[in-house]
Amino acid sequence: MEESRQLLRTITSMAGVSGHEKPVREVLEQKWQPLVDEMHVSNLGSLHALKRGMQNGENNRRRIMLAAHMDAIGLMVTKVVEGYLRFTSVGGFDARLLPYQPVIVHGKELIKGIVAAPLERHLPEKLHGKSVPMEYLYIDTGLSAEKLAGLVKPGDVVSLVNEPIDLDEDTIAAHTLDDRGAVAAVNECLQILAKRVHAWDVVAVATTQEEVGLKGAFTSGYA
Repeated sequence: MEESRQLLRTITSMAGVSGHEKPVREVLEQKWQPLVDEMHVSNLGSLHALKRGMQNGENNRRRIMLAAHMDAIGLMVTKVVEGYLRFTSVGGFDARLLPYQPVIVHGKELIKGIVAAPLERHLPEKLHGKSVPMEYLYIDTGLSAEKLAGLVKPGDVVSLVNEPIDLDEDTIAAHTLDDRGAVAAVNECLQILAKRVHAWDVVAVATTQEEVGLKGAFTSGYA
């Protein structure tokens, strides 16, 4: 259990925005390699790990899939304008939570930034006293317009600064617990199964792009 807790702390501190899950997958590959008989990565980047069962007849042996998604919600740059970044969401966001959120822009290098909102007097009157819609928000990196334009382009992803917080000895909080908490649970299952004889094949899967349409899960079911 302690190993899975440490894994949870590791993977919840990583970015892994949908479509860019490779760093998380590489950690899981290292953890799962000694626990399974076979492992491969799908064309969409999902990690499939097979632990063979002992039931006779491999072609007729039943299989069960333990799946959890490893991607996280994030942002994507849409425009670089006068030293600031406009963005859209990758996955579902409540825009009310974004202002003053620290972020990392994944451009030619990692760039720290913060989501900012215009002063109310610069917003349409109908928005006065209300939460600011995402299209009015922007990312301020503190860099000059010239330097920022050389480092960031539309399509670059932006991750939330997401270090986990220990609430007590047994409880942590992190925005990527959806769904990396379940990824850690799958890891714990593999740890237990490594010491047991079981009849069915067990396929552990860390899927990609769940936040943008369940893509890794849909394709992994046919792998």
